[in-house]
Amino acid sequence: DVLNDFYSPEGYHTTKGGKDTSLLRETLPAFREFLNYVREREMLVVHIPTPMTWGEVSPTRLRFRRNVYKNYELACERGTWGAEFYEGFEPVGKELVVEKRVNSGFLNTKLADVLRSNGIRTAIVTGCVTDGCVYSTVEGASDNGFYPVIPVNCVGAFTRADHAIGLSMLGA
Repeated sequence: DVLNDFYSPEGYHTTKGGKDTSLLRETLPAFREFLNYVREREMLVVHIPTPMTWGEVSPTRLRFRRNVYKNYELACERGTWGAEFYEGFEPVGKELVVEKRVNSGFLNTKLADVLRSNGIRTAIVTGCVTDGCVYSTVEGASDNGFYPVIPVNCVGAFTRADHAIGLSMLGA
C-alpha cells in the first residue's frame, strides 16, 4: 500500500480526502531501512497495492463506502499516478506484486498460495493504515495459517489515535 494516493501530499487522501498524510510519511525512513534489510538478505518481498477501476469495486462495498463517506471518490484509480508506488518503494528484481480489491491482502487474492509455494510460514506486514489494511491483512495471515509479524515503525495511520487503536487491535 505504499502508493502515491496514500503517502504523497499531492495524493487523493490529502487533496480530496482531507486527511493529513504526514504521519504516514514519518514511517518511511524506518520502512525504507527495513525494506533494504530484507532485500539485502534476499527475502521474499510481496507488494500488495490496491489499483482499481469503478468496475472492480463490488456494489456492496461501493454502497457501504458511499454511506460512510458522503462524497466517496475512488482512490488509487488504476492507470493514474495515485495508484503508482511512492518513489523509492517500487518493486525491484524478483519482488512480486499481488493486487487486492479490499483491505485484506488475503481476501480473494493469491497471496496465501504465493507464500505457501515459496515455503513462507511468517508474514511480515507493513504499510498503511494500521487500523485498516494492516489489521485486515494480519487477520488474513493468521486465518490462513501464517504467523504475522508487524514491525510497528513500518506501519502508520492518518492520526496517532487511529494508529494506537490499530496497534491495540493487533496486540502490538
